[in-house]
Amino acid sequence: MPPKRAIKATAAVPTSRNGATASKKPRAENAKSATPPSAELKRHAAKIVKQLKKDFPDVECALVHQTPFQLLIATILSAQCT
Repeated sequence: MPPKRAIKATAAVPTSRNGATASKKPRAENAKSATPPSAELKRHAAKIVKQLKKDFPDVECALVHQTPFQLLIATILSAQCT
């Protein structure tokens, strides 16, 4: 019976498409965070909804549905058909 060999675990090194090793760049100290605060997001979303209601006041859904789940499935199927 052959002797058992130890398996050495290695960490995966991220690489780019051309096979070069990816370099990790430190984040700038004064850079803005990728996600704004919750209150700012809510104000921004409310502003967008207000503008959409102004631009498109009489919107009706063309997909026939009775429940939100049926609307979800109809949306998925609709996207598959285009």
